[in-house]
Amino acid sequence: MKNNSIPAQRTFLYWWTYLLTGIVLFISGILVLRSQASNYAGMSAPLGWLMLLLGLAHAAFVILNHKKLAEWPSHLFTGLLDIALGLKLIFDPDITMSTLPFWVSAWFLIKAISLINYSLGLEKWSCRALLTGGALTFMSGIFILFSPFPNVFTIVIWTAIAFMISGMFYILLSFCLHNYRVETDPITV
Repeated sequence: MKNNSIPAQRTFLYWWTYLLTGIVLFISGILVLRSQASNYAGMSAPLGWLMLLLGLAHAAFVILNHKKLAEWPSHLFTGLLDIALGLKLIFDPDITMSTLPFWVSAWFLIKAISLINYSLGLEKWSCRALLTGGALTFMSGIFILFSPFPNVFTIVIWTAIAFMISGMFYILLSFCLHNYRVETDPITV
């Protein structure tokens, strides 16, 4: 009698959407650093498009994997919030330097909560680092909002740092999702 067992199966489809999200966020951080501080208020439309596209990717991932995500409504909600914030920045181009940090900070807080939510949902120890990424992204978002040095340069630097931190940890999330497998009971054939 042969003893064959079914191997563990990959759980999440389209994990690479988070890899692309992480890469785009990290590159956006570099671009924000390279931009002129005076253009920060003019960045609302490009940031809005970025938020919209990443929100659509996040929502699509959740919809396609909703049967595999225990907390899928909260993940979908964060994707929909990304979309709403993106649309706000796209269709309200008169956002000034005084209000843009609020919107950007709110978005990073959403990203942080999403990372924390994933870190608590993924049981693998290697994915617990996402909790650190969520905490760092959360602190960066708070610092953008309540910056003790409310000048343009400081807000640009912290926005770039928040982009790069969240980008790195979204890349880590993509690899956690790619490597995460559900063990199935061995079936003797």
